[in-house]
Amino acid sequence: MLVQTEPSLLKRTLVTVAAMVGASVILVGTLTVVASVVVDRAVRPPSATAVDTASSLKPPPTLPKRDRS
Repeated sequence: MLVQTEPSLLKRTLVTVAAMVGASVILVGTLTVVASVVVDRAVRPPSATAVDTASSLKPPPTLPKRDRS
């Protein structure tokens, strides 16, 4: 009777590969979520409550006209 006390090399390799792929998926997924949140906050327009719409916008200052005499 052959008693095998250690798992086979193939089984250990597959377990290692599965652990590495799982860790990669978790890491890349986390980085993707963080990057998405950062980019979303960077490009989101300000809310209407923070900045009043057209009523708060003033025309740019103009230079006085020079008298050409």
